Amino acid sequence: MPSTGIKKLDEVLMDGVPEGFSVLVIGTPSSGMELFAKQFASGNKNEKAVYFTTSETEDEVKSLLKSYKWREDIDIISISTQYYEKVLAKE
Repeated sequence: MPSTGIKKLDEVLMDGVPEGFSVLVIGTPSSGMELFAKQFASGNKNEKAVYFTTSETEDEVKSLLKSYKWREDIDIISISTQYYEKVLAKE
């Protein structure tokens, strides 16, 4: 099974996420889920990752990944940026 790149999480999951599975990370505000999701998305260099955000720009996410020395070559989809560009900027 592919590793998550987070040793303790792999132990809990019994050696990683099964091949072909998707993982959705959700949580309440201020619970640390955003940081966990970023670490998880950047954890396994051999797997493709997509990070969705509703409150940060792509540059903000990449800056944080870089500050932790985590993998930066993940796909980042900023829903807030897309909403601004497609709806608010046109008003």
